[in-house]
Amino acid sequence: MGLNFWFKKAIDRVKEESFNYENAWGSLDDVNLFASLYQESIEDKKIVLVDREQEKALVLDYFTRFSENYLKRVRRKLWSISKKKFRYASHLTLTIDPKFFSSLKQAWRGIQQRSNILLTRIRKKYPRIKFLKTAEFQKNGAPHLHVLLLNAPYIPHEELEAMWKLGFISIRQVSVKKGLNYIIKYITKADEQNTNLLWALRARCYSCSRGLLDNYKTNSN
Repeated sequence: MGLNFWFKKAIDRVKEESFNYENAWGSLDDVNLFASLYQESIEDKKIVLVDREQEKALVLDYFTRFSENYLKRVRRKLWSISKKKFRYASHLTLTIDPKFFSSLKQAWRGIQQRSNILLTRIRKKYPRIKFLKTAEFQKNGAPHLHVLLLNAPYIPHEELEAMWKLGFISIRQVSVKKGLNYIIKYITKADEQNTNLLWALRARCYSCSRGLLDNYKTNSN
């Protein structure tokens, strides 16, 4: 089965280039419209799983990031991190200069690639660090990232700034509980713009270090 028509329209729209980065490089209004039409198009659809040997069928509702309980499940899943024993944490914010990019898709690819390089370098120097990362979109639609670094010692701002070079960067040390509260708040806030733009970019609402959620058992992602 191919992609939903409105989903594909949104994916293609954020790739379109513009000299003006305002309004998510001109794509925000269209993405919001396509997201609304997508939700209408799947409202009455079901997923049917058939066991031919047992001659049984299981009928499930569509469950997407737009579903009513989606953010509750994500919050419960991420809060399981608090049960792990991390001694300290830092909250890292990474922004971009949108003038470097000509489309939302290009900006998203740039900030993700550069943040992955940054985190790889940090973890090479501090191997015990784990991270939890999410994106937030400014009013103009430009993305920036919030990253919780767990087991992170003090890292000088100048050291991070020299590795970033895409825009503004800030870091502050926080308690593990306070840091988790911050990052989970960003991930699970019910913000239509954030949800719709991440959907159009085919992006998850968070990413994390391998093994950080190993002890959490769930049937959903």
